[in-house]
Amino acid sequence: MIFHSLADIVDVQLKAISWHHNRNANYQVAIVLKYGNDLYLNLGEGSSINKKLETVNLIRQFLKLKLQKLHI
Repeated sequence: MIFHSLADIVDVQLKAISWHHNRNANYQVAIVLKYGNDLYLNLGEGSSINKKLETVNLIRQFLKLKLQKLHI
């Protein structure tokens, strides 16, 4: 298990990992680290895009970052 400090987190994003950025696309929650690495959270296969966006914004709120909006 690898641990990172909160200071290592640059951003938290909902990222589309497919070619089509629409509601049918596969999205993942990504924690972007300052070293250029992304950590992806596994929220389960059945997690809806809205649930994933809610998770992203909960983490962003904790880190005092602007909330992410989904533009599709």
